[in-house]
Amino acid sequence: MQNPLFLHPSDGPLSVSIPKLQGSGDYRSWKRLFEIQLSSKRKLGFVNGTVTRSTTSEVEAIQWDTCNNRVISWLRNNLSENIKQCVLFVNSAHDIWSLSSLWEEIVSMNRLPTFTTITPEVANFLAVINTMKEEAKLFQFLNGLDDKYGAQRSQLLMMTPLPTVEMACSSIQQEDVQRDVLRNTDNYVVEASAMYSSRSGDRFVINECARCVEQRVNLEKSVGLLWVTPSGTTSTKN
Repeated sequence: MQNPLFLHPSDGPLSVSIPKLQGSGDYRSWKRLFEIQLSSKRKLGFVNGTVTRSTTSEVEAIQWDTCNNRVISWLRNNLSENIKQCVLFVNSAHDIWSLSSLWEEIVSMNRLPTFTTITPEVANFLAVINTMKEEAKLFQFLNGLDDKYGAQRSQLLMMTPLPTVEMACSSIQQEDVQRDVLRNTDNYVVEASAMYSSRSGDRFVINECARCVEQRVNLEKSVGLLWVTPSGTTSTKN
């Protein structure tokens, strides 16, 4: 089939395998190898932007989402760990492709001649250039984040000195983990609220079934907010 929205059963997450991209030094060869692999699977349009998400057909839009996510998995599986973390929150294969291309352009524009003698002045100059490169990558990464990370983006930009891309990725990951924990906590409170049976001082004591106790113990390990009494009931910490 010639339809780029078609995924063959053999097109699994590991069906595209080339030497992982390590940096600007091997980018051109990596890009060419990846393009060949995508072209053979009729998925090159997902990275160059020629295959776009349908705005008129829900079925085709869902198919596009599936293919886009599969191409993202192929990209991530063929990137080094550092680069992989930098594109973790990019939701479009085309955006990931464009981001890596921009980084290559940044490196190419700032490529310097070879120095035979490194004086303190030259060393300082090179340090400034490297800082500028890293800041350009950071700005590109932050610009690609979803709007829901707007507060974290502002906080990162206010840091002195600016964080590296790796540090920014780690910060966003921690924010996601915290949101998941809070979301699970809210869901649990709604489920357990009907089980409040008594109040002792400023503490609520909950008589829960075994399943709820197990859930609360697991939650305690995650956020450190809850404890289990010797009788098997649980209560919130002060």
